[in-house]
Amino acid sequence: MTIEQNTTGVAEIRVTMTGRLWLADIEAQEAHRLSLRIRSDELGVLPLLGPGAAVECALDADEGRCCVAATVTDQSGEQLSLCLPPAWRGVERRTAARMSGGFAVSYVAGDGTGGGVCVDISAGGMRLRTDRAIPPWSAVDLEFILPGELLPLRIRGIVLYVHSVETGASAFDLGMKFLHQQREDEDRIARYCCDLPV
Repeated sequence: MTIEQNTTGVAEIRVTMTGRLWLADIEAQEAHRLSLRIRSDELGVLPLLGPGAAVECALDADEGRCCVAATVTDQSGEQLSLCLPPAWRGVERRTAARMSGGFAVSYVAGDGTGGGVCVDISAGGMRLRTDRAIPPWSAVDLEFILPGELLPLRIRGIVLYVHSVETGASAFDLGMKFLHQQREDEDRIARYCCDLPV
């Protein structure tokens, strides 16, 4: 998975150790290196990231919005160089069976609550359509009932990406990764996705 050569755009950089999020402008990509110009925060402060610092980088690639773990190789003021692994973690790359959703999901994110509809789901996450854009890296508590079941699932997830949906109304697709799942819950979702008997 690669972004196009000489692509420009905006990346979101999350420092693994602190969880702090920074925006950066993409300047170039060469092989497994990414060159960025990191933006200062509202107070004009830049992060200080030494060689070897671990970060997560969310950016648009030719396959869609992607999240990649990277390592800082150099920082000089606003200029930041990252070393990317040979294989990126794409949010659209699916290693598990995935099933269309269509069922209601309620959520709690920060101080807000809301509802949405599951677009599709796998044992590791779901695509949730809502009328609210929740920023990437936000933790979200989800509750839903799988079709054909009676008991609700309560799972914590993290937002990996947000896409605006052109439906004529304000709508957003949130790519959610499930966190700290109970094995029983993961098995219930996997059975639903694979249409296996309980």
